[in-house]
Amino acid sequence: MSSVTPVYRFPSLSEQGWVEDGLSILNNLFICYLLTDGGQSLVFGDNLTSLPVAYHLHINNPEAMAARVTSDLQSLLGRHFPQAEASARAVEITLKHYAILMSAVVITDKGEQLQLSKIMEISSENLRKVIDVSNYGEGERVLSDLAQQFRSQS
Repeated sequence: MSSVTPVYRFPSLSEQGWVEDGLSILNNLFICYLLTDGGQSLVFGDNLTSLPVAYHLHINNPEAMAARVTSDLQSLLGRHFPQAEASARAVEITLKHYAILMSAVVITDKGEQLQLSKIMEISSENLRKVIDVSNYGEGERVLSDLAQQFRSQS
């Protein structure tokens, strides 16, 4: 759990402008993490926190990839919420094609508990597909179905 002072607004680069509601902030943070390309900034260099970076660092080790994603999300969400707990599980579907279940539970500055889970398919061929799931249990089911679907096609 983090003791960092929460940020009550989040700047989006869309028509949303400044995002102020907790669930939208959580969702935007997830989206930024999922889609930030490790090579998109000369200023921050290798200091970007993103799923594509974690994927490339741990392309042959699903357990290390899940640990890195958990750590990244924990750190990122801890900057914006008074309390945050993140978890991740990575499954190699085919060679260098992963499905990663990410889940977070946060407490807002108003004491509201929010939960968000997403699955992202990612591969070295730049496949990026985000699947929204309602909770971690449903995410586990979808993750298993994806792995089973690809294995039965092979």
